[in-house]
Amino acid sequence: KLFFGAATPEEGSVPFCKSFMHVHLGVQSDLIPDDAPPQWTVVKDWSLGIDAPGNVVVVSVPSKLDPSLAPPGYHVVHSYTAGNE
Repeated sequence: KLFFGAATPEEGSVPFCKSFMHVHLGVQSDLIPDDAPPQWTVVKDWSLGIDAPGNVVVVSVPSKLDPSLAPPGYHVVHSYTAGNE
């Protein structure tokens, strides 16, 4: 769906972002420290921007907040970074 009545994507006021790579996996819970936050971000170089390939990785472990999201003894991990264009 296009925004604000635009006839083409180029006319919309919401810019397209480049691709992102997502990884969803399950890991044994002992691989994630108990004191690790449920989400964190790693930035290699702040001057490059968040969409620079390989510059930013965001990691989320929702099962730290809701253990029912993963089997006993495991965590669900979702991680994403800008894709290589």
